[in-house]
Formats: sequence, C-alpha cells, structure tokens
Amino acid sequence: KIPGGVLRQLDYNLEYRNSMIFIIFMFFWMLAIIQTCGYYVVAGSVAQWFFTRKKETLKDPIWTATKMMLRYHMGSMIYAALISYAFLPL
Repeated sequence: KIPGGVLRQLDYNLEYRNSMIFIIFMFFWMLAIIQTCGYYVVAGSVAQWFFTRKKETLKDPIWTATKMMLRYHMGSMIYAALISYAFLPL
C-alpha cells in the first residue's frame, strides 16, 4: 500500500485484450506499409534513372516516384504490406 495514496487495480476483460491485439496488428501493418512505400520509391527512382536516355534532363526522380506512388499505387502498397505481413512468419 502506498502511504497516502489510493490503490487501484485494472481489470482486463476480453474487450481490452482484443483491442490491444488490434492495435499491435495495426502498428506492425503501418510499419510494413512504410517499408513497402520505401521500396517503391527506390525502385521507381532507379527505373527512371535507368530508362532516361539523357541523364541531364532527369529531374527529381525521388519526388516523381513518390508522387506516382501516392497518386496511382497507394492501394497496391497497402495490399502488398498486408500480404507480406501475413506471410512474414513463414
């Protein structure tokens, strides 16, 4: 007992446990999404550099790949992160 304090005890029920499992799952899924987006930006930047004939005209390949990912491929990144996270233990 804490002198002058109130002793409180937390009661963990099934709802708290399930919400914590969901929060942990979402945390790791968000990490996988960030990692997948990073892979896409690197691959897109390298592809732009490789397939550009005149390298002098190449302008901000990282920003261009990021814009393309956000505009056209974000759903694919989220789905790929979910699939890769689901098969990670294998």
